[in-house]
Amino acid sequence: MGYYPPEIRSFLRLAQFQQAPSGDWSLTLPPFYARLFEELEEDLYRHCIGWRQSYNSFMQYTYFKGIGDSEVDDIRTFLNDFGFNMLIGKSGWIASHFGDELDVCIALDKNYKSLTERTEIGELEYQAKWGESEEALDGLVHYLLEAMECANRFCITEQSYISYIPFNVGKPFDLPSELARRIADRLGVEFFGVSEPLVQPALKRPKPSMKDTTLEQKFAFWKKIVDTRGIDLSQQVTGKTVYIVDDLYQSGVTIWSYAQFLKLMGADRVIGVVCVKAGKDTDNTSGDFG
Repeated sequence: MGYYPPEIRSFLRLAQFQQAPSGDWSLTLPPFYARLFEELEEDLYRHCIGWRQSYNSFMQYTYFKGIGDSEVDDIRTFLNDFGFNMLIGKSGWIASHFGDELDVCIALDKNYKSLTERTEIGELEYQAKWGESEEALDGLVHYLLEAMECANRFCITEQSYISYIPFNVGKPFDLPSELARRIADRLGVEFFGVSEPLVQPALKRPKPSMKDTTLEQKFAFWKKIVDTRGIDLSQQVTGKTVYIVDDLYQSGVTIWSYAQFLKLMGADRVIGVVCVKAGKDTDNTSGDFG
């Protein structure tokens, strides 16, 4: 079962967590995040009275009795994690071609705040990708490490791997693979539970330029790769959780297709961690804004 918010781009913005004069704590969340809290924070959820529907809004609320500072801090951490990290929902394009191959996908932010102005993360992604800026790379890794802690809530295996979207051999610089390598080095065995967490994918045949292709052409290309087992993996992923790092989530066809391949290779869970979500949910022929 995947974790897909009803919106394509979702931050937890409407939460309320406050203490009553009695000492009890109340928590109010949108329905999707209420379910998420219940599933991801089972120990904390046992301290509450269960979700109740708010009388004058779509929100759900609950009360916690007798919780201490540690539990309060854990609830605030949950709110911060999903307040600062975007969860990406399933667009109609994706829903018609895929099921739950990508269990959840987290993005740091949108790439643009307006037609001409990038977000902070969008600017870092641009400078890292096109300028190979070491400062921008360090900035992205810093934020992605925090996102990995949030993504780790969804990990269901003791051992996990990190990978990236496969690219053509000979490409001078590939941002997702560079980010994945740095994250693997920084988090290491303590996070992943294995000494060599980086799974390197290699295409068996060169990938044509996707710059001006339509969605249907992309679907057809990646379907052929999946159906023909057209990727070699440096390690087996059977029974593991795999994190996929990418720089840009636009239509989602690429990351969902690679997730589908990883599931076919035996991965138990696949989690996307991307830098930015584009404004458009379709393809490159339609631009990046929306």
